[in-house]
Amino acid sequence: MWQNNKKVLSENYFIHTYDIDKNQIASVQSICRFLLDSAGIHAYKLGFAVPQMFKMNLTWVLSRFSVSMKAYPEWRNTITVQTWPSGLDKLFAMRDFLIFDENRDVIGTANSAWLVIDVESRRPVRPQVIFKDDRTIYNTHISDKKLIKLPGVRSGKDTVSGQRRDFTVRFSDLDMNEHVTSISYIDWILETIPEEIRNSRIIKELEINYLSESKYGDSVTALSEQDTGIQESDNLRTFNHSLFKSKGPEAARARTSWVKTA
Repeated sequence: MWQNNKKVLSENYFIHTYDIDKNQIASVQSICRFLLDSAGIHAYKLGFAVPQMFKMNLTWVLSRFSVSMKAYPEWRNTITVQTWPSGLDKLFAMRDFLIFDENRDVIGTANSAWLVIDVESRRPVRPQVIFKDDRTIYNTHISDKKLIKLPGVRSGKDTVSGQRRDFTVRFSDLDMNEHVTSISYIDWILETIPEEIRNSRIIKELEINYLSESKYGDSVTALSEQDTGIQESDNLRTFNHSLFKSKGPEAARARTSWVKTA
């Protein structure tokens, strides 16, 4: 789309067997990995990836993330992800994404909000400390959709429309910041979706708010319930999700929308 724009990164990803689910299409977790990997590559090329930020006693933390898929790539397909820093919004540094299939058709979009965090204080600092001018920002947004605060779940019980699952943070769940990866949170959230939904539907939209960090050994409870406040067709089911730590604040909230498989 913007092949000659130096503010935009284009990165290709081949869909391996370990990227697909039982439907033989890339899982939403794999799609999110590709998106976040492309963000990391681009940040490195621009001079502010996490290892480079550590030298300034700073780091990146993903705060809000929204992914919308029109279609999913299949095994052995190649997709192209384009990504760019799309602006600053108070404490947030925004980043947008486009996902193309092999025919150069857009099959997915995503947008994200990141915080610059002081490593010692664990408090956010203004992103202007990194973006001292707009030479690395491409002020183009894929949509007018805002990344909002999500409602979460308050019931702690299994219901017909949702379930409760308990997890313990493993070493394999940790990232460079030594807290749980963004993808592990998504893994846990999806484990609460009823089997009937998982067997007959795929994710059309995923939104997540990352609220607090979880560390090795923490106990985390994932909850979900169907959102009955959203008017749905027979083809669409929407769920709200929350992740709670046994000690400390809520870890994350999410919303997933599911459509019937073809």
